[in-house]
Amino acid sequence: RLAGARPGRRPAPPAVRGAGPVAVPGVAARGAGGEAAQGQRGRGWGSLAPPESRPPPPPLPSQPLDATSLTFVDTPPALAAAAARLAGAKEIALDLEAHSYRSFQGFTCLIQLSTRDEDIIIDALALRGCVGEAVGPIFADPSVVKVAHGARGDVGWLQRDFGVALANLFDTGLAAKALGLPHGLAALLESIVGVVPDKRWQLADWRARPLTPAALAYARADTHYLLYVADRLRAALVAAGDAPALGLSPATRPGAPRGALGAVLEASRLLCGEVYRKTPFSRAAALDAAAKAGLRAPGPARSVFVSLTDWRDALCRASDESVGYVLPKALLVRLARGAPASPAALRALAGGSTSLVLTHEAAVLAAIAAGVAEGEREAAEAQEGGTAPARPAPAPAAPLAPPAVNDASMASPPARRPRPTVVAVAAGAASAFGAALA
Repeated sequence: RLAGARPGRRPAPPAVRGAGPVAVPGVAARGAGGEAAQGQRGRGWGSLAPPESRPPPPPLPSQPLDATSLTFVDTPPALAAAAARLAGAKEIALDLEAHSYRSFQGFTCLIQLSTRDEDIIIDALALRGCVGEAVGPIFADPSVVKVAHGARGDVGWLQRDFGVALANLFDTGLAAKALGLPHGLAALLESIVGVVPDKRWQLADWRARPLTPAALAYARADTHYLLYVADRLRAALVAAGDAPALGLSPATRPGAPRGALGAVLEASRLLCGEVYRKTPFSRAAALDAAAKAGLRAPGPARSVFVSLTDWRDALCRASDESVGYVLPKALLVRLARGAPASPAALRALAGGSTSLVLTHEAAVLAAIAAGVAEGEREAAEAQEGGTAPARPAPAPAAPLAPPAVNDASMASPPARRPRPTVVAVAAGAASAFGAALA
């Protein structure tokens, strides 16, 4: 609720706010001991007693969009004001939109936050250096419930980009998984709220500014309904009682709720404790990727795949580009199988690719030649019954050329990798969980 609003009354829907001078003000501090300001209709779940001793409050439907304030935050003063309002919340829905197609690690572009009374979209590109100080204390406050869907990426991105940690998380993706439900956010929004998100925005380039009304609407919907979705899922978890969660380990901490609810809360707690680390290049991971691409047997094709993967990893780190932009998987497999030995053969296999393979022609051919030599040696030793020692692919002979200049108008990044689904659901448990959610 905005400052000054009375219980039961809602302010008229204002226009999207944002704009102002660039001076960096101080960020309003939270109360002693992390106590939140009064006036918010939030219900904390973090210290909840076992479900049978304290029934959950009934689900609280989301307010209509036209009755809910939307604030677009792109200046330090607006961020400080938004943080002050968030300090009064007991529960906050959050989501992040990131860009990864033209960056090796990726970077956060938007942070969407929703309380029961307000939706806030933070321009993380404009405010990258201010976000941690402004919202970090709120995100780390264990007295405030944070609700997110499939939060593993969000947890890592918040640490990587802003040095921010999460505490007291309820992951609706884990909750849906525990109930044996489809756990994509779009499926939950459609089944629980009746809202069908436009999936085309999963391919959006969130670096683009200004954001269109359609982009803002999509980003807003990711969190606007999420607190109500969490209410419904949590009620179903409580109704399931001591039934085990599907795909999650039961909670064993003293005082933790039993059954599916306890398992979801414990899995969410452990998720908050994960630490973001930059993944180093691994020959074992490259061999595994080769096997998944059908290149399992020792020989030139598999070794060229590994050698090109090593070259690609080095170039991506040096130029801050994604592996999909530098050398897409389909082209990587094609080059591994074809093993071109000349510039003409390389161009023929690459076709009209927009990757950086042709820009770094000499280095690519050197990596292929090294992979062919390594693969022939491995194949010969395998045929003779010997065991080839594991050795890393040789470094490319040619130096890396200067990276191409990033083009903000490049095609949108590919859709996010789908999360794994439940393979088998016990019929009795699925029926009970479905009835609880209905």
